[in-house]
Amino acid sequence: MGCSRCGGSSACAGCARCEACGLRWSEVDLDWGVLYIVRKRTTAGYRVVEGPPKTTAGARAVALDKHTVQVRRERRHHQAAHRARRLAVGKMWRDSGYVSVRADGSPIHPGYASCPFRLLITMTPGWYPRGTHRPHPTDHKGWPSRKQQATRLMMLRARRDSNPQPSDP
Repeated sequence: MGCSRCGGSSACAGCARCEACGLRWSEVDLDWGVLYIVRKRTTAGYRVVEGPPKTTAGARAVALDKHTVQVRRERRHHQAAHRARRLAVGKMWRDSGYVSVRADGSPIHPGYASCPFRLLITMTPGWYPRGTHRPHPTDHKGWPSRKQQATRLMMLRARRDSNPQPSDP
């Protein structure tokens, strides 16, 4: 997926939105290529609620592929460079420890993480069969389930990877 707000490719890492928003850098081991889901950060109305996963199976280790590890390394480097730039010019940085942060270092609102995903789905060729309705990115009705969306994106990515485009000379 490549969502910079969520620190990388959360769809490919098998994280739900609430798990990606609750992920801290201390729970990501890029040397071993694994992240640990130990909390979720979700909403009740517009209020942010943080807590453990709903079930014991929700607390788990997730193996990362090489591409996702690289994306997360780049995100960590980008976040550290952004922090240094803000501090150098005297702006505040809130060292929250989250992977998904706003410009000032505070954690993002979980609802904010959904917007780029909806836009990506809407703009992805081949997502909807020809002649079917494409819901507006802010419309919650008519969307496939999160698991259907992630599966479809992974299938499209696999199709793209198996049919590489010719390189430009």
